[in-house]
Amino acid sequence: AIEITNKKKTSLKSLLNFGSKYWLRFLGIIIIFLAITLIPLILLVYLINGFVQNLSIAIQVSSLLFILFLVILLFVFVMLSPYFLIMRDIGVFSAISESFNFAKANYGSLLLITLIFVTVEILIGLIPYIGHIINLLLIAPIQTLVLAFFISARKAGEKK
Repeated sequence: AIEITNKKKTSLKSLLNFGSKYWLRFLGIIIIFLAITLIPLILLVYLINGFVQNLSIAIQVSSLLFILFLVILLFVFVMLSPYFLIMRDIGVFSAISESFNFAKANYGSLLLITLIFVTVEILIGLIPYIGHIINLLLIAPIQTLVLAFFISARKAGEKK
């Protein structure tokens, strides 16, 4: 992401060489993401399921959508951790702290970007057979570039 952001080009060789030193730290961030998002999500779904089990399907679906929205609201604070991990060459907890501080200062914009990409991914994911492939090969790289440029632009704006 740094090479693309700074030089506007990259190569597979440089990606493999550069990425090999970050895989263990990136794994740590993934484990923390799972703890932050999936564990509360599973607990909330389990608790709400017990409360709304006898209610209509519309209430059940709206409850799950509300929970998903809450998880997205919280996820915005930590979603940039992998970017800071690589762009700043820092540790896992430093990257999470940096992401949290950056998200606090730019929460509205980050939430809007996240909601746009989540909506696009859901809609494209509905396309039979190829929707998930399009998300993986087209939308995910675009999202990565948008967030990398967003971080660079906002950090450059802070320095002025």
